[in-house]
Amino acid sequence: MFGKHPGWHDHMPDLGHLNEHLIAFKDQLYTEGLNKNINSGRWHSETDDELIAFDHAFVTQIGEDRAIVGRLWASQDGTTSGRSHYPMIAVVEMDGPHLMDVLLPFLSQLESLKTRCEETTSGDTVVAIARETQASVDAIAKEAKKQRKRTPVIGSLGKIAGRAELPGGSKLSQPEMERLLWHIERELPEYRKRRKADSMLIKRQRELRPHHLRVPRCAVTGTDGLNLWLGAVREFFVKDVPVWIVSPMKHPWVDLIFGRAETDELACFRLGLKRFPLTTEIPYTIDPTFRSQVNEWLADSMPPIG
Repeated sequence: MFGKHPGWHDHMPDLGHLNEHLIAFKDQLYTEGLNKNINSGRWHSETDDELIAFDHAFVTQIGEDRAIVGRLWASQDGTTSGRSHYPMIAVVEMDGPHLMDVLLPFLSQLESLKTRCEETTSGDTVVAIARETQASVDAIAKEAKKQRKRTPVIGSLGKIAGRAELPGGSKLSQPEMERLLWHIERELPEYRKRRKADSMLIKRQRELRPHHLRVPRCAVTGTDGLNLWLGAVREFFVKDVPVWIVSPMKHPWVDLIFGRAETDELACFRLGLKRFPLTTEIPYTIDPTFRSQVNEWLADSMPPIG
């Protein structure tokens, strides 16, 4: 079953059913992400032009066929000092083999919820909007469950590298792709898919350190970038790897956090390129043998024809 949770705010009661996954997610985002970064003053020590406003779409993958997709945006109730430091958050839990099929429809519903919530100051109206959104995502999930086959995750790396046409989006150049994959191979070997069984790596995940990368969005919109990079992660990394994919809607990058995201990694929600530069711009010296491997990986990642 797909879990449903239309949203919550720090001064509103939780709406929808909170199961164990959503409770753990909320604790992680609020305790590690929001509270610690706010209370430490880390976000507020930046200059105004460096801080990013809350306006993000995100996915946190917690299993091969389970993820939480969400939308957060700046919110203020006008009654208590400091409330604007905390965003409004709406999430939906996805549980099933059709994660890639329902991601964009779910994000569309959450985007509509955000727009409608911003147009009202009534708490009762927000609750009504949340319930309508819940009914809509239920219908989408029900329809997706009727499909007998899941959409294969093939070709995302090829699209990102410009090996296939990606309408309207920028593509990583060959040097940028080489730097990104060099970084992954050096810094994230435990998370990479291998030809050998990944079972031992999966068992060790809880012991692995979290790791953050910032990559170009390679798509026109934040939601399309989120979808593209989720496909790349599912194509290139161990199937059960815990990962956050965060897309700031008004900025042309996507943040990837592998492992259990902690305070330092979740600081990316509000910090710009001065604090977290693009991984693709790190001036690595690439070994010629590795260049050949990159070409092989990209050849294997060509999208299907037709």
